[in-house]
Amino acid sequence: MPVNRAETTKLIIDHREIFFQMIDEIDQSAHEERVSEEFSLGLYNSRIESATRSMSEPERRTILDALSIDNLKRNQLLVFNHGQTGRFLLVSWLREMLRSFDDVRLRGLTQPDLDHLHERLVALLAQAKDPALCWIDDDPLFKEVVATVYDCFHEIAHKLTQNVAALRGRCEALADIVDSIDYTSMTRARQVGRALDEIYTIHERNVVPTIQFLDPNLDIKRKIRSGSNLQTITTAPMQIMSEIISRFEQSQRHRHVRQLQRIEFQILSLSAEVVLLRDTLEQYVRLHAEQRRRYNKIEERYTRLKAAVEEVQDGRRRGFRLSLEDPIFSDAKRLSGLKEVKSRHGGMMSWPEKHGRSFLDEALRVAEESAGRDRSESKSNSAVVPIDPDVVKRYERAERLAIVMANYRPPTHLSDICADLHAYLSHNMADYELPDVIDGLSLVDINFKTSPTRTNVITHKGWQYRYHVRSPAKDSDGFEAAK
Repeated sequence: MPVNRAETTKLIIDHREIFFQMIDEIDQSAHEERVSEEFSLGLYNSRIESATRSMSEPERRTILDALSIDNLKRNQLLVFNHGQTGRFLLVSWLREMLRSFDDVRLRGLTQPDLDHLHERLVALLAQAKDPALCWIDDDPLFKEVVATVYDCFHEIAHKLTQNVAALRGRCEALADIVDSIDYTSMTRARQVGRALDEIYTIHERNVVPTIQFLDPNLDIKRKIRSGSNLQTITTAPMQIMSEIISRFEQSQRHRHVRQLQRIEFQILSLSAEVVLLRDTLEQYVRLHAEQRRRYNKIEERYTRLKAAVEEVQDGRRRGFRLSLEDPIFSDAKRLSGLKEVKSRHGGMMSWPEKHGRSFLDEALRVAEESAGRDRSESKSNSAVVPIDPDVVKRYERAERLAIVMANYRPPTHLSDICADLHAYLSHNMADYELPDVIDGLSLVDINFKTSPTRTNVITHKGWQYRYHVRSPAKDSDGFEAAK
């Protein structure tokens, strides 16, 4: 039974979870499917059947009729439906609407997308400067140019606004993964590694090009296609937009100038959010670089170990194992107490499935104490070095802070831990200073989530501390206990 377009669109919105599942599967699929955004007809029908299985028969029949491929095609909600391959594609405005329900599913603009917008602005400026254009309100060509200018400005504003929301939503989700890292879980560590790789890609492929696009004073040489030829331009996109508005101002079209300037200012205001997002991502980009250097060092050591092993593999029945005194193992001597590695005790190390980090920390602590005793015995005859009074003061201050923090209980609904600690310490600690907030934060047994966009400022005794707002993570055991 046919269902009209308005009712069909309403049912799509009401049952958007069906499409969310398919969008998520596309985003996690191979590059070709992720770019095309085509849905599988068999998977689509399976999702609908599963979602409507528990409904009453009349309601189920209405949804099946409305969301059927034939009805979507009848209401012009499909770009195409290919029967042989079993693939279909929703119209662009419907895809964008479904993604807009959750910022994480939005797609950011890459350099080719921004270059395309740049090309449109260049073509628009050429039309506005065309000597054949008559700036007369009743002229059909003038009306078409004005409509094109507004369409282009509105589209750029919409795409950039959606781009910022997409980047912010995706980066917050990835930041939560990285901040909750647990090195005792290999699966979690690999997930964090993939999150860092994606954050680095977003920073380089989305955030930096967007900042360059929004900077009216940054002239970067770009090659864009003008007709059938490649044209090199150095004028910033926002500068071209200003020139288009100036052309309207020169022709005394002040009403259009005011309306176009409002759109321009709205676009420029997005630069502050993108810069804040870039500053937030910098710490994760540095962490990604550290992870990359660590991986390169591991690979270098593995290569040296492999070369040392291959060197002794000459076919002899003896002497084909590396000695524990081999220089290749010099960096791992402190781990020697974890496992007896002689040949008669061969086998894999018995590593705990969970909380194995505590065993490693204990082994390192014992090794460090042993090394410390050896050093103290060798220096027993040396003069005793006096303790720095400043060090003593820092230790005494740390002890006082620990005593004050022992009575700290976070409130039930805590949205800003730093502001709450500032209020508590300033009331309970006589010589309180702003750096005590950071030291006290390390004494709170709660997992925190740092907001990449919200900032706050604490003022105390003429000093200011600006920071990104931290709040307890939803799965924090400490916060639940505090409740």
